[in-house]
This record gives sequence, structure tokens and C-alpha cells, in this order.
Amino acid sequence: MANRLLNIDNQPQIIQRLYTLIYKKTIPHAFLFGGIRGIGKYNVAKTFAMAINCFAPKPDDCGDISIDLNKYIETYPCGQCSSCLTSISGNHPDIISIHPEGTSIKIEQIRGVTETISRRPYSAKMRVVVINDCETMNVHASNALLKILEEPPDHTIFILITTQVNTLLPTVLSRCLHMAFMPIPYKQIAEKILTLLPNKATASDDALILSELANGSLEKGIELSNCQGMLDKRKRLIHDVLNLHRKPIGFILAFATTLCEEKQFLEDAFHIIRSCFRDMIIYKFAKNHIINKDLKDVIEHSGSIYTIQSLFAKLNAIHQAEKQLKSNANIKLTLESLCINLAIL
Repeated sequence: MANRLLNIDNQPQIIQRLYTLIYKKTIPHAFLFGGIRGIGKYNVAKTFAMAINCFAPKPDDCGDISIDLNKYIETYPCGQCSSCLTSISGNHPDIISIHPEGTSIKIEQIRGVTETISRRPYSAKMRVVVINDCETMNVHASNALLKILEEPPDHTIFILITTQVNTLLPTVLSRCLHMAFMPIPYKQIAEKILTLLPNKATASDDALILSELANGSLEKGIELSNCQGMLDKRKRLIHDVLNLHRKPIGFILAFATTLCEEKQFLEDAFHIIRSCFRDMIIYKFAKNHIINKDLKDVIEHSGSIYTIQSLFAKLNAIHQAEKQLKSNANIKLTLESLCINLAIL
């Protein structure tokens, strides 16, 4: 029932670990769910909270202690008891979700949690507080959370969810049980995308390309499949990047400005450009393992122009540009520098 309720079947090892903790009654007071965006961390957290508080009879309640763990996973949460139904509706008073307000999680939100957990749960066996995107907590919010974790209250479990584990306070990390969520296999993402694409004649090939561009994120794969013209936009971007070495400096800077103006597309653009140069390296050794299979001729021709060292240098330039942008560097200057590096043979 758990898998069917919230589609958590993409993280079987995590599910096994969590349900083992429930089964053995050894649940810690705080978890850290880490991994890239769009791989099921939040869904797993919600399902875990539901399973802990499900009112369906547990093996101990029934006197059956020989129940198989897989059967346990299939049985809880039941999805039918009052606790499960309230959780599914999003109105459970003891399953609390904290999300960034604007760009960050603020101390007022953590103080609100502090006040809530000072009281016993309203109806649940265990209150569960899920803090999503916890890397966005400001310093004051992080310190307030640390005080809670240092003296955890009874009947309360914290689940911190992040895409950037290394940005959290070491003292917060040391008080959580870490769960590393893995990227979703490309094949699973392609299968999901295949059900969403309208043109069945080319859907299989398109789904494979989009799944590769999703970089292990099911959420990103679905987003890309719903973005009309994404594959054509990818082709135009790759064509422009591979022709930068033929263009004057004015064109290169103008191209950087165009990228700068499409901030919502920038993350995808980085991944597309990276996939292009990655394919040129891979093509030299394993032609059938490139991402942009529909651009095989382009990859072959352009790859012959560059040395392996030059291609690795371009991949490094892309990585450094991404790193600088995450550190709030000037977007326009960073992209101009990147495009100039990409234009060098």
C-alpha cells in the first residue's frame, strides 16, 4: 500500500532501512534525507510519517511476530484508517511540513515548531516534523533547530531534507541519522516519460534522450517532457555552442547575454552543454553510449576538432561556472567567461 500511495518504489534500499527501524522499534529522533532534487525524498518522508502513525493493527498487536518485512512494507500505511486519510488530505495535526518562505527558512518558523512540540501530539503516536530544503535555513534558524536536536522532545521525530548536505552545520549533521537517496536509473525515468509523450512514433527515442538529460531526477524528467519544444531547444543550443569558435567576440558575448536572460532555463542549459562535450569524449571510445543519439553526426564531426584534453578543460569550465553561480557570483560575467572558454579550440 505504501508504494501505491505516494510512489516511493524508486528508493527500495531506503524503504527497507526505514521500515526495519519501525519494525524493530529503533527509530532515532532525527533523520537527514540527502540527494538531488526530484528523487522522492519528500514522498518517502511523508509515507514514513504515515506508516509510524497508521492505526492498522501491527504484528505485535496481533500477536504475529513472524511477519515478513516486505509484507510489513506492503501493509503499512494502510491508507484507510483515520490517521492515514487525514495524512493523505494534508491535514494531519501531528505531521508538520516546513518549507522555505521566499528564499529561506526563517527563525520564526523554527520557533513555531518549538512551541508546537512542547505539547504532546494531538492524536498521533509520534509527531513528525519534516523540514524541506533545510539547506535554506538562515544562521539563526539553524541554531534554533540545533537547540531542539540537542534536547529532543519525546514523541517527536525530525526529518531534514536537503540537496546540499555539506552546507548544514556539522553540529546539526552529527545529531541526525543520514539517509543517502540515489538518483533514479535512466530506464525508470524513460519509462515514466514514455507515458507522457504524445507522439508515439518518436516517443521511445525522445524519452531516452530526456531521461539522460534529467540526470537521475524523476521530477526533472517529467518537467522536461512537459516542456514543449525542449528537444528542439536542446538542438539549437548545442548548435550555437559548437559554432562559438567560428564567431567574433561580439557574438560570443551576446550569446552569453541571451543565456543570462533565460535564468529559468540556465540549469538545463548547463546540463545540455555538458552532455554535448561529454558525448564527444565518450564517442571516441564507445559510440553507442552517447546521450544525444539523434545528433550523432554532429558529435562525431565536432569531436574530431578537439583533443581529449581540450574537452576535459571545457567540462571543467562548465563545472567551475556552476560552482561560481551557486556562490552568488555575477551571472553575466560568469557566463561571458564560460562562453569565451567554450569558444577556444
